[in-house]
Amino acid sequence: MKKLRLPKRTSPLEKAFELAMQTWHPAMLQGMEREYLFARDLGRRFRADFCWPIEMLIVECDGGQWAPGGGRHNTDRDREKLNIAAQLGYKVFRFSAKQLHDSRKCVDEVNDTLFDIQIANTLKHQ
Repeated sequence: MKKLRLPKRTSPLEKAFELAMQTWHPAMLQGMEREYLFARDLGRRFRADFCWPIEMLIVECDGGQWAPGGGRHNTDRDREKLNIAAQLGYKVFRFSAKQLHDSRKCVDEVNDTLFDIQIANTLKHQ
């Protein structure tokens, strides 16, 4: 089993999501990168909380939605980051703190999508 190496900037929501992956779908940890830098070719240094680069799938855990102004995830910079990810072909999941109270449901949704992408990629290369 892949050993968890949490980055220094890990939020409690990210820890909960990662623990849920390890608990219910440990195979998801294969190929997953934390704090993944993307859009470097565009001169940008955006980070995704979780990314599966081969499958081009990103997961963002949005905290602070009750902070004044909605926190840092309620900014144009964060919207720009996710728009650029979509332009580059990434599928993006965004989970709020409230959604992550049912972390198993969130992880199941991502796992199902990863499986679908992997099957599609396999069929494409046959």
